[in-house]
Amino acid sequence: MLKNKFKTLLIIFLMVFVALSPLCFAVEEVKGGTENTPEQVSQSPKTPEENAVEETQKSNENNDSIKKGDQYIIGDNVIIDYVIDGNLFVLAKNVTIKSQVLGNAFIAATSVKVTEQGYISNSLYVAANTAQIDGIVSDIYSACEKIVITGYIYRDLHSAGENIQILGTIGRNASIASENISFEKTETKSSDSRTVEPVTSKKRIIGNLTYISKEEKDINKDFVEGSINYEKKLNITIKINPIFVIITILVLVFAVWGLLKWLAPKFLERSSDLISKKIYKTIGFGLVGVILIPIISILLILGIVTAPVGFLLLAFYFIFVILSEIIFNIALSKFLAKKFNMDSTPKFLLILLIVTLALYGLELIPVCAFIVSLISSFTGIGIIIRNLVSKEYKQ
Repeated sequence: MLKNKFKTLLIIFLMVFVALSPLCFAVEEVKGGTENTPEQVSQSPKTPEENAVEETQKSNENNDSIKKGDQYIIGDNVIIDYVIDGNLFVLAKNVTIKSQVLGNAFIAATSVKVTEQGYISNSLYVAANTAQIDGIVSDIYSACEKIVITGYIYRDLHSAGENIQILGTIGRNASIASENISFEKTETKSSDSRTVEPVTSKKRIIGNLTYISKEEKDINKDFVEGSINYEKKLNITIKINPIFVIITILVLVFAVWGLLKWLAPKFLERSSDLISKKIYKTIGFGLVGVILIPIISILLILGIVTAPVGFLLLAFYFIFVILSEIIFNIALSKFLAKKFNMDSTPKFLLILLIVTLALYGLELIPVCAFIVSLISSFTGIGIIIRNLVSKEYKQ
């Protein structure tokens, strides 16, 4: 029993590290393949479409370069130079995508780069300091300090950040929240002369551009095929924060689920059972824990000998509070997946996405926010406590 408890506590600590450092969490270096050879560098420039097709042909020649199913990667420097036939989830410092991802990509990192050979067939969800998109992506949802797009976005761009440069092509519409929006590349030819030249003569945005900023920008209409819509906001964070919060919440939820699936798969099954069969007892455990743990911690801190134990218990209390709503989201999604016979990983992830967004939406409604937050927090804390102390979960 004690061994199992320590294992669970270790898992909780790992999840907290993910929650507190979602943009630079690292446990191992993940690399694959080799860098471009001189022969490749010397070849004449190719379009992103040609690079993607060529990369696919090379990858299909070697079955070892194709990974089936969803991939979950936590690392320092992550290089994706193999085809992924599924979704990609990454928490890392630096991420480079040099091949195809035949699904969605969820990335939280310090820097992200999709090279000219990179191709993401569905959506890219990215939260990073800097992002460089030179390849092809279907849709982009980004919250980055700086994002530079020189490749091709088949459909829509949704982006919030300090600096957004669109030097490639957006196939449909672009929705942007930023103070610095650029469609041209600035090059310095000498110390006292600077020229501004467009990278290409074709349109940057084929559809409409909607942007939010403190002041209206002087945007060259030659770069936008459709209409240009400006919305003024005195405080830019009004519009940026919801986008960033949604992306961060989704990354954290998927990251915690990935850790639980890897380190404690039985925790997921138990949590689902606690939702379906013992929901009232679980909420009761959570309510008691919320009230008693701080009181016990303070009493222990007042004692000279027991003070370290009190501080440790109080630390665990804050950990429980941080993770409670995430654990509730995962447990509720697991329960719904089992109820509707959608327990396969892709279907479960879809349910988890819908549940997370639905609960987040409910918490935006003033009347529902307090009730939803209270129920999810108490239930999440109760699930954690019952998995730690309940005798029926002894192995």
